[in-house]
Amino acid sequence: MIYDGPPGNSVALGKICQTGNSTFYSSSNIMGIEFRSDGVVQGTGFVAEYRTLTRIHSTPVTCGGILTDLRGTVSFSPSNESTYCVWYMSVHNNYKVHLYFTDFMMQNSVSCNSCSLSVYDGTPLGSPLLGQLCQTTERRFVSSSNSMSIVYSCRDNDSGGGLTFRAVYSPIIPHNQSVTLSCYTDFMEVQISMLYLQSMGYSPDTIFINDPKCRPNIISGWLEFHIPYQKCLTAEQVENDTISYTNSLFAHTAEPMITHRKKLSLMLRCEMYQDAMVEVLYHADDTISNTLTQYGLFSANLTFYQSPSFIYPVLQYPYYVRLNQDLYLQASLITSDPTLVLFVETCVASPDLFDFTRNIYYIIHNGCSRAPGYRTYHSSSPCSVRFGFSAFSFLQQHSSVYLRCKLVVCKQYSYPSRCSQGCITRHKRDAQSSHEEVYVVAGPVQVV
Repeated sequence: MIYDGPPGNSVALGKICQTGNSTFYSSSNIMGIEFRSDGVVQGTGFVAEYRTLTRIHSTPVTCGGILTDLRGTVSFSPSNESTYCVWYMSVHNNYKVHLYFTDFMMQNSVSCNSCSLSVYDGTPLGSPLLGQLCQTTERRFVSSSNSMSIVYSCRDNDSGGGLTFRAVYSPIIPHNQSVTLSCYTDFMEVQISMLYLQSMGYSPDTIFINDPKCRPNIISGWLEFHIPYQKCLTAEQVENDTISYTNSLFAHTAEPMITHRKKLSLMLRCEMYQDAMVEVLYHADDTISNTLTQYGLFSANLTFYQSPSFIYPVLQYPYYVRLNQDLYLQASLITSDPTLVLFVETCVASPDLFDFTRNIYYIIHNGCSRAPGYRTYHSSSPCSVRFGFSAFSFLQQHSSVYLRCKLVVCKQYSYPSRCSQGCITRHKRDAQSSHEEVYVVAGPVQVV
């Protein structure tokens, strides 16, 4: 079995049972292979070769989206229906984001009262404002971490303020990193250069985090702490548009502090925002206190099952179904945090894997069911949602469709939250809501 991600938890790209040559492409930087055999036939096994392909540009986004490619382009011309759009850029390993607006035009740009285009140093709601283009002539922006956001906002009675723009983003590689912080779905990982510690007069035995029982390892010249979000006295907090996990790293010695030695005190913060995992390097500048903030992305999967018992997942795609056949789906958040809750905000079917804005069919919209025969099923975990519906008439027009669902991640017993609101008949963004959004895709589904 070949999976588009880790084996068992990802969409199956194919299954090989006989002699032959096959080629598969992953949609991300992870692909899994699972081999099974028995004692009936002894064969010669298999040989596979793999190579990496670099994606140069992101797919253009019409009104907002999450961009995780190393470099890409954002362009926009508003419609009467577009009142709020967010583009979130998240680059990986060791980089910052450089954003340059090659084109920008806006009628009545003297003030930002009607429409505005803003750039934030991180996520859209909880990060410092780098600038509003209707108030500044600056067209280049650089983030302080691995993420940056562009937010377009316009009043409902305005046709977009005559705003059009085109921007390109690319990575910047920071130099002289001595401390790294990596944010993953279930844990953070911090590394400190041994040379850096020695230059400050510290040894590995003097470095601690909140829980002194959680001790580091020395790997290739780096002191490495593996810090689970649910252990090591890691603090958790719901922010404006992130769920943050915080710990502290400090030096402690029994002997009196030498006067010329710098005090080491670092705040470690992972802010989880939406649907992928990223990491970044941080340069420690020997000041008394620093805050290391990195942005990670929640990860989830969407899986078809063959029956309402949700025991046998569909492992091979395309998934061939009959018209009006009952379909069963499970959306799961990949986390060990039992205090998180998952909610299905929107689920859309499209014949185009790369376009979920045109020629679409809503199964769930704003938490409300739209598909014939829609029903929900019990799940033993709050991080998992099960639902079903009938293979819809949309399949009569197209040979195959893909499903993309927007999932919302909330803190359990947090009110009000998007998860507690359920179905809402009108869509209006609540800028104060404390939840994260995750996009997952499954398919294709084909009619027999």
